[in-house]
Amino acid sequence: MVQSDSERQKSSLATAAQPGEGPTVRVPGPNTIESSRVILFQRTAGNAVNVVYADNHTETLPLPQARELLAKQTGKTLEQLAGDGASGKVSDE
Repeated sequence: MVQSDSERQKSSLATAAQPGEGPTVRVPGPNTIESSRVILFQRTAGNAVNVVYADNHTETLPLPQARELLAKQTGKTLEQLAGDGASGKVSDE
């Protein structure tokens, strides 16, 4: 059975979510399956960010590297992508 993008994303995030992690944020962009395009990210309980790529592979990146990757892809900061609500803020602390 072939999974749709949204099914793969849900499945990937269901296994990645842990207590103390931030909200999962969808990254805007074209609906293509490129291994270099981030489609979702989630701040971990530590100083890292889980990123899910369009081909459904997941990596945990140090916060500075995730910030650079998302800024390069979208032209926005993690805070802008997550929104300014208290649950969406991403800090270096």
